[in-house]
Amino acid sequence: MPVYMIVVFLSIVSGIAFALSGYTLSRLHALWEAACPGFDQSWALIWLEKPQIWALSAALIVSYFTIGKLLPTRPFRWLGWVSGLWMGYLALCLFLMGPIHLIEFVLASFSLIQSTPPPVLAGLLLGTVHLAFVVGVWTALRPPRVCAIEIQSPRIGPGLDGLRILQLSDVHIGPTIGHGLIEHLHRRCAELAPDLIVMTGDLVDGEPRFLEAEVKRFLALEKYAAHGLYFITGNHEYISGAAPWVEFIRRHGIRVLENEHVTLTIDGDALHLIGIEDWDARRFDPSRAPHLEKALSGIEQSSAFKLLLAHQPKAARQASELGIDLQLSGHTHAGQLFPLNVLIHLDQPYCHGRYQLDALTLYVNAGTGYWGPPLRLGTRAEMTMFTLRHAPVAPSGQ
Repeated sequence: MPVYMIVVFLSIVSGIAFALSGYTLSRLHALWEAACPGFDQSWALIWLEKPQIWALSAALIVSYFTIGKLLPTRPFRWLGWVSGLWMGYLALCLFLMGPIHLIEFVLASFSLIQSTPPPVLAGLLLGTVHLAFVVGVWTALRPPRVCAIEIQSPRIGPGLDGLRILQLSDVHIGPTIGHGLIEHLHRRCAELAPDLIVMTGDLVDGEPRFLEAEVKRFLALEKYAAHGLYFITGNHEYISGAAPWVEFIRRHGIRVLENEHVTLTIDGDALHLIGIEDWDARRFDPSRAPHLEKALSGIEQSSAFKLLLAHQPKAARQASELGIDLQLSGHTHAGQLFPLNVLIHLDQPYCHGRYQLDALTLYVNAGTGYWGPPLRLGTRAEMTMFTLRHAPVAPSGQ
């Protein structure tokens, strides 16, 4: 990302972080005061109302977005954890306490309740937030589960029957994710022994100069799959610098599909593996954009099974119209954190799991890692194993 874009981005984040910190810390102060009216305010809570503390809180949040871009990742990963946890804590406070506060404000405006929350409600809100925070961190730290999906189609040739494709997505190697998750993926891939591994974008949060060793180790997952590892870009590759990352990944022998396809012939039957660039690529680089027609050039009339890798599930409508059989996507993290797993539908028509759009099967991976706060609430990280099954064409009239 160009320096001017980083400056603009950090300036916007700083303003949002200051406002978020100011509101949330003030709200926490009010709730603690309501829940524990006899508590000594002189030393314990008064600092929550100070703008200087809000500014420090905002600076801590902003520091997360500099790791891997302006600051080296490994020596500052501790800061990534501190800032990520704090960011997640404030976000949970906002999501869980903000709507209640709005309801209180409306009712108090009509003199239906007092402006100060009752002690029971204040205590319940505080307890809910802190329990949710603990559960969210614990869930995020759990290793990704393996989801098994079977895909049946008469377009899957007999030679492809039983082919196992492992999808990884949204790993987000960066401020908090690194060696630990990558080594877990090595152990699981060695156990699962897939025939093919596909990475559907958002591998990194940071630049190659800071993450190259860990990304190189991730790319070594290729050795567990007889037909290799294939990669497409996600929006975070563009945020981190898509061109250097694509060059780095290709230099290490991994095929990056940028609006192109490769045909794998297995036991006499063809599998067209197609990859397009991220849906938002043009926002970061005017010369780049997803172009499915270009990627399909030369195979439109083929009767072989067509598998599309598209980071964002938004591509599914066009994919269905152009005769794709199976689309694998990520990007949404299944919302990652309540209530975002509800609000995500405002941006993405498909959030998580399996969907059927006419002849197209779409699967949206919940993310093998997470982004931002190390929290997952109402969602779980996953690795998805697809098994292709040949389904004979039913006789006409049946």
